[in-house]
Amino acid sequence: MGALITLVPFSAGLAQDSGPTAILLAALVVVASGLLSGLWGDRFLDALSRALDSTPV
Repeated sequence: MGALITLVPFSAGLAQDSGPTAILLAALVVVASGLLSGLWGDRFLDALSRALDSTPV
């Protein structure tokens, strides 16, 4: 799920700068998503899925 979140700006062409800072930030989002889903489980993943469904990308 975290990888999907980080790939959305890249696939939409919005992330022109893919330098080390952007890669580090993407890795941080993936790790944070994994930790939060470990803590809250399905409730976090459901909320994240609803948030992604409502984005107009």
